[in-house]
Amino acid sequence: MRDKLKLVSFDAWNTLLKLETIAGRISEGIGGLLDVKPEKIFEKMIETYEDLVSSWLLGDLDDRRLLSTAQKTLASSLGTSAELVARGVARGVSLIDPGEVLYPEVVEVVERLSKNYVLAIVSNIFYWPGSYTRLL
Repeated sequence: MRDKLKLVSFDAWNTLLKLETIAGRISEGIGGLLDVKPEKIFEKMIETYEDLVSSWLLGDLDDRRLLSTAQKTLASSLGTSAELVARGVARGVSLIDPGEVLYPEVVEVVERLSKNYVLAIVSNIFYWPGSYTRLL
């Protein structure tokens, strides 16, 4: 069986990267622009996710519009613009030290597996574009 396995795929969130840490930094970025406590922003992010996730999973929300819809919905719940949310997200991502979001064993495991297998990482996005995740 080992000879047949050619590819190993990982989900990025809470497998390789700590989602709550990233979301926390993004909450800090948005909160800093709005002068709102990050905990309040984080709470609104969770509420917005819960409001939208079933529509998304059922296919009622187009994947290509998920990011903009999530940012607009979050902005509305915060009483601000989607542009300000997008700026806050970028600001929050810039606060992230990649070492703080990687689980400790990730680098070693990925390096070892990459010697014998093709590796793939998948992740869905909600509040930030995938290009931000790739920066980490």
